[in-house]
Order: sequence, then structure tokens, then C-alpha cells
Amino acid sequence: MPTLIHELYSKYETIRKFKKIMKTKGQHKTIGLIDIGSIRNNAIIIKKFNPGSKDSIQDHSAFSLSLLSNSPANKNQGITSNAQIIYADITDINNAINFNLVNKALKWLISLNTNIIVMPFGGSESHAEISKTLAIANSLGIFVFAAAGNGYPANTYFPARHPSVISVGSMGWDGRKLPECCENPKPDLLFPGYLIPGCTKNNDITVRSGSSAACVLAGGIATCLITNRSIKTRNTLISKLKGGL
Repeated sequence: MPTLIHELYSKYETIRKFKKIMKTKGQHKTIGLIDIGSIRNNAIIIKKFNPGSKDSIQDHSAFSLSLLSNSPANKNQGITSNAQIIYADITDINNAINFNLVNKALKWLISLNTNIIVMPFGGSESHAEISKTLAIANSLGIFVFAAAGNGYPANTYFPARHPSVISVGSMGWDGRKLPECCENPKPDLLFPGYLIPGCTKNNDITVRSGSSAACVLAGGIATCLITNRSIKTRNTLISKLKGGL
């Protein structure tokens, strides 16, 4: 199987546009991933936030990390493998998403001066405390990405629908939104999210579709973009990710 990067180049013009930019692999930047389930010890991960988990390794987080860091799926060509990757598991003792932990994880990543935060998950309900923390992240110039969700015609997930967050929906090889992608409100950005290659928790190569994969790809490429470009605003970053290099 081709490497992850070459697989994406071959299928998506959206990704090919960033080929030169992606050579930086996020050097000198810090990306924070908030996701579902703990992870194995990995030299790529410089810090972990794991307060309430049963230490349950899940495919969702393993897949997300395989896009960003070195893994069998990408043959040591992770999108941000030169960046500092910080990981926060926000599952409780029942292996469910705990939004109180999401807020704590956001505050923790803000305290570590993270450049970009990626949240490839969400829910139907809004959370006032998380909204306040997202506003703080935005005021500090931290770019936050979140998955729009795959439950169309349901509303776009929270935190993706928060106005300071860059919401990411999934598109196919043809550049069109995938039918299951939520769009109320419409995502700020459509990004490749169809049959994306990555790894399971057992390091088996697999493919996944949906806004979670699209969100991680967008956050990873954004990290590469800000490595050698001065991008100060959310709208400017969205414009660049849409192809306005």
C-alpha cells in the first residue's frame, strides 16, 4: 500500500496543493489533539492528559494519531511528525466522552501555549463553560478545529458550531460534501474525509470516512501552514486551507 501522504496526493487535489508546505511537517509548532481513548507510549507524544480514563486504547484516537505522527500506515511520513504533539484523552471511567474533561483539556492545552487544537468529535448539546474557554483560546490566537459531525440532517455538532472554532466537514474525491455530513450551520471548511488511510490501535492499516478524519487532516495541514507563514486570524487560515495559497 502507498504511504498515507502519497495516497492522499493521488486522490485529492486539495491535498496536492499543500505538497510543498507539508514538507515542514509542523516543525517548531505544537499541536494538541483531544480525542477518545488513551494511547500507547509513543516518543512522538510529549505530554498526555489522562485524568479519568480506564486506560482503554481505542481505534478513534489511534487513527487520528496515525495521521499526524509516524506510523506503519504512513511509513514515517506523519503530517506533523516534526511538531510537538500533545494528547488529551477525554473519556471517563465508562469510556464515554466527558465534556467536563473536554473543558479541562482545553485549559491545559492553552496553558502549554499550543498553536493548534484538534477535536475530531462532538455532541448535540452546547456547553457554556467550554464556550468560555474556546473564546479564551481564540483571544490568544490559538486555532481550534472540530468535526462538524456525520449525523445529517442533525445540527452541526458542538464544539464545531461555536463561532470561534473552525468547523470541518467531510468531502469526497470529487470535492463534494459527503451526504452524512452535518451542515446546520454549514462547516467553515470541507476537507478530504472519504476512505482516508490510517492505523487501528493494533497498527493494522484501515480506511475511514467522515468529519473526524477530515478534521484531523485539516488541523495537521494547518500546523504545517503556520510553520512558515504568518497567519494571525481564523478567517485567513480558513482561506488558506480552501486553497488560497
